[in-house]
Parts: sequence; structure tokens; C-alpha cells
Amino acid sequence: MSTKQRARILDEITAEREYQDGKWGSVFDAQNTVNDWVTYIVHYLSNASRMPFNRDDYRKGLVKAAALAVAALEALDSNMLPGPRHYDPWNPIIFDTTNAMERDVDELNTNDV
Repeated sequence: MSTKQRARILDEITAEREYQDGKWGSVFDAQNTVNDWVTYIVHYLSNASRMPFNRDDYRKGLVKAAALAVAALEALDSNMLPGPRHYDPWNPIIFDTTNAMERDVDELNTNDV
């Protein structure tokens, strides 16, 4: 692959990324969880692999997925933690592990009576 071809591809990814940023913005991006980023990327990759094969759809899906991967990296590198997932142990507001075991045991004991 020539340097010009790679530059053209990277320009397309950059243009798609700018479109996405204009549409959704960094506030929306900051709310995405790790699962959200991966789901968005996989969604566009799966669109790229639909049958019957269509070269244009394949290319569009790859460019969109690449731009989303760039967005995820931008969010990560800007020190924005991904949005909390409901089961993340580091999310003290949503997932309180301090008394979870005691609550479960208490529920079992009261249900046995």
C-alpha cells in the first residue's frame, strides 16, 4: 500500500470522526461505557459483513468502526473514565459490595422461616 493510499484512508476516518463528534459531541461520548464503545464498533463491523457482499457497504462499515475506535481512544486519552456499567465493582453508587453478601444471607434466612 502506498503512503498516499494510507493517507486517503486516514483522511476518510478523520472526516467520519469529525462528523460523529459534530453529531454526538464529547458530552455524549463521556457517558459511554466500555460495552457501549465495543457494541457501536461491532455493530458497524457487522454491517460491513452483511450478505450479499457489497464493497461500498463493507468500506463504509470499516470506516465508521475505525472512527468509533478513534472516538473511544480519544475519550480514554482525555482522562474521561468510561461511563459506569451497572455491574462495575468500581462504581460505588450503583454497585455496593460492602453489605451485598450480608443482605443475601439475611434474605435467605428470612425466607427459610
